[in-house]
This record gives sequence, structure tokens and C-alpha cells, in this order.
Amino acid sequence: MYEPKFVDVAGIRTRYVELGAGEPLVLVHGGQLGSLYCLDAWGLNLEGLARHHHVYAFDKLGQGYTDGPRTEAEYTMDAIVQHAHGFLQALGVERAHLVGHSRGAYVATRLEMEHPGLAKSLILVDSTSIVAGGIPTPFYERIAESSPPWGTRAAVLLEPTANAYSARHITEDFVDGLMKIAALPKSREVAEKFRAVRHTQYYPLFARQGEELVAWIKAGGVQVPVLIVWGFNDPSAPLDSFGMNTLHLFAAHVPRTQMHIFNQAGHYSFREHPDELVAVVSAFIAAS
Repeated sequence: MYEPKFVDVAGIRTRYVELGAGEPLVLVHGGQLGSLYCLDAWGLNLEGLARHHHVYAFDKLGQGYTDGPRTEAEYTMDAIVQHAHGFLQALGVERAHLVGHSRGAYVATRLEMEHPGLAKSLILVDSTSIVAGGIPTPFYERIAESSPPWGTRAAVLLEPTANAYSARHITEDFVDGLMKIAALPKSREVAEKFRAVRHTQYYPLFARQGEELVAWIKAGGVQVPVLIVWGFNDPSAPLDSFGMNTLHLFAAHVPRTQMHIFNQAGHYSFREHPDELVAVVSAFIAAS
């Protein structure tokens, strides 16, 4: 098991874990402000990755046990990216392999855009956010419409179950962790504030910044190897649309682009195939 720590990031109390030795590898989890996802999503991968790398994983701004934004104006993806960079600065991480899942893949890529040379490589897992500019897909709109009462076990299980090929990865300790996060007053407060500004502030700003990111990629901004990892059966980020669009975007402008597809895997492909994910990532980094 890993032992969480806390660090102050410009006044934001931030939870993180640090394991292993070797080249730095930073894991950026998915979800957005108000969702329950946190660094625990990497729980099935941490020890395996730490056998090869110096692994850092943290709770993004307003998620997990990390404090929420201090003002309404900070309910933006830009604030999330800046917090992620502040976390790396606080721990003295100057260069690292960046792994991002879902929304976290956008964060990882944007970090390299805003801080060239920070990334040794980019590893992007099941993400609509780069090619779609953060606009919510019908999958998540249906989830929001059918969500049971906040904090209930049914509410916690809804999204990971709907996004899974097999529910085997939805372990009791994982669910218990999500339940504890849901019980934090901060979590519900952030979720309510996010709902109030998502369509007037968060999504419009995200869309414009997403266009900037795509233009930067097309202009040859990515100078490091890119690995795209996808679940063949991902229901919220389907391979034949979002997965292949992401591949074509990077492959056309980044010569050192690869893709690995896990069969019988949903949106959390890295949890459904944890050992294979470790092997794929470690081999990619070793060859980079």
C-alpha cells in the first residue's frame, strides 16, 4: 500500500503519493471539478510502475483530498493546469514522463505546451478532452441525468460501472475510497459550485483553450515521443471516433507516435489491464 502525503501548492493543500526510484513519472488522473476521481484511480498500477520509475501521483485541484479552488474565477481548466505545474515545482520535478487519463491527458499535454521541455514523453489514456475541447459527451450527460442522490453507494458506482467492460477492477477498497471522498464537505461544495459555472465559464474557456492546444500540436509543438493508450470497448470515449482522431492528430505531426489498444477494456483500461499497462508504459519509456 502507498502512504499519501500533503504539500502546500500556492495555498492549496494537495494530496500526493511518491514511490520508487529512477526517471520521474507523473500520473494525472481523470475526472473534472466535482467528480470523485483522484489519485486512487492509479492504485492498481502504482507499485508496478514504481519498480521502474520514480512515480508521483496527486489529487488535482478540487478533487480527492486536495482543496477546492479559492474563488469562483478559478473554476477553470487553466487553474487546474496551473495547480498541476505548481505541484511539480513544489516537489522539485523539473522533467518527467507525463501520463494522463481522460481529462488528465489534456492537463499533461497542456503542461508541455505551456512549459516546453517539462515532458520527457506524453502517455495519453482514453481521453476525449484533447480533440473535443472538453465538451461533455452524451454518455456523461446521460450519467448526470440519472445520477442517484449524492454520496450514496449507487451514485458512486454509477459512472465506473457504466464505463467498464468488466467490473472486476471496481474493488471494495476503491469504492470505499470514493465513498470517503463523497463524504467530505469540500467535495459536495466543489460539485455544486462547478455546476453553477460549468456552462457559463468552465466549458467556454476550455473550448477556446482546447483549440489553442490542437493548433499548437498541428504546428509541431510536441517534440517528445507520444504513446496513446485506449480501451477497445470504451463507451464514453469510443475508439473509432475519439481514439482514432487522437491518433491521427498526433501521428500527423509527431513522428514518434505509437498507439496501444487493450481489448476487453473500457474507459479505465489502465485498471482493467493493470500489469499490461505497466509493461507497455515501461517498454515505451525505455525505448524513448
